[in-house]
Amino acid sequence: MQTIEAVIDEKGKVHLLEPVNLETPHRVFITILPNQPKDENPVDITKLGEILDNDFDTARQQITQSFFKSIEKTAHELEEN
Repeated sequence: MQTIEAVIDEKGKVHLLEPVNLETPHRVFITILPNQPKDENPVDITKLGEILDNDFDTARQQITQSFFKSIEKTAHELEEN
């Protein structure tokens, strides 16, 4: 089982927020969540791809930084011994 975030528009068309690759057709259940409060900006599905790309890029950068900090720390510890 997988959970995939999506947006459903006022006409009932579902827009997946991430790619899905399946070898065969699968059953799905769709749960419609409460709408956003009126004071928030509505979801602009034309920009969701950019948002996801930016989120992935930021996460990748943070993981890379953590990885290199760990390597530097380990190297420093080895030098001390």
